[in-house]
Amino acid sequence: MSSPFSKSLLRWFDTEKRDLPWKETRDPYKIWISEIILQQTRVAQGLPYYLRFISRFPDVIALANAPQDEVLKLWEGLGYYSRARNLHHTAQLIRDEYNGKFPDTYEEVLALKGIGAYTAAAIMSFAYGKAYPVLDGNVKRVVARYLGLHEPADLPATQKTMMAWLNGVIPKNKADDFNQALLDLGATVCLPQNPLCNVCPVALDCVAQKEELQGLLPVKSKVAKMKDRFFHYFLIIHPAGQILIEQRNTKDIWQGLYQFPMVETTADTSLKKTEIQAFLKKLGFSPEQTALKSIERTEKPHILTHQSIYTQYYLINIDKNILKISNEHIFFVDRGKLSNFAFPRLLHKVLENPALWEPGTNQSHKKRKSN
Repeated sequence: MSSPFSKSLLRWFDTEKRDLPWKETRDPYKIWISEIILQQTRVAQGLPYYLRFISRFPDVIALANAPQDEVLKLWEGLGYYSRARNLHHTAQLIRDEYNGKFPDTYEEVLALKGIGAYTAAAIMSFAYGKAYPVLDGNVKRVVARYLGLHEPADLPATQKTMMAWLNGVIPKNKADDFNQALLDLGATVCLPQNPLCNVCPVALDCVAQKEELQGLLPVKSKVAKMKDRFFHYFLIIHPAGQILIEQRNTKDIWQGLYQFPMVETTADTSLKKTEIQAFLKKLGFSPEQTALKSIERTEKPHILTHQSIYTQYYLINIDKNILKISNEHIFFVDRGKLSNFAFPRLLHKVLENPALWEPGTNQSHKKRKSN
């Protein structure tokens, strides 16, 4: 028997649901792709990525058989690149262990790499019509306000309370519509700031609306302190037009993406000439081979989750493109082919302004204001 909450929500959904391509399919592969893309991503930003991804990789076999570099390139600019690496890994597992057929039980789906409780519930609900409630940030906000929960919404105990309530109100025969309606309500009506309570279908029984607590709920835990990081990038260019790039292969941000050779420091200072020469010597270049110019030092950081990245760039012109290191992850490439590789968004400013690299360019050395 449907609850008053679900009845009101589903009536609203009948006329107000968003028109999105992944809502028109029962294909678990496409639903999986959409859910992973929409993690930490707004719908407006994620939609074109979804369309391009499905166009290039229409099924799990196509994704599994693609090189990881191509997957990362298609993901370029979307951020949180571990999502793309996990997609590729899981597609290969489904190809090899499930004969290319997406698993259809909650336990099997949840066991896949990169899939948590929310994504597993979404796939089971939207692809298979099973009554598994979804609990993402939007839903947590709706439930916390509706029930008047004053405990931090990201605590396991609070989420257990939310899931128990959702399991009691989700209609077994319309679980997919119920979950979609909850997501839409949080995305379009029960907004983080200035919620539209006057058009909310469940406002009548909402504790936050009755007690004017919308600005206080949901309660958030303390935010982790931001960490400052200082990256020094080297644009090492040969007269023939080749530039040195390397692939990030450590377990850190942007793993698997490409960048210019880089030194990270712990202090907000420029590299000394001796430090620069030591780094170039490590790559196999002698001081006589190089001509150094400092191009730019950023004043505003590139903000990631809990990290602020400050950058400085150095232009190094060399007369020989011979590396004295043996590493498949670092190599010269024609500058005209840089677009074939996936780079962090941080480096797009340089990639899209090759005039900065030209010998004789009026270089600048911007100093940041001290905090």
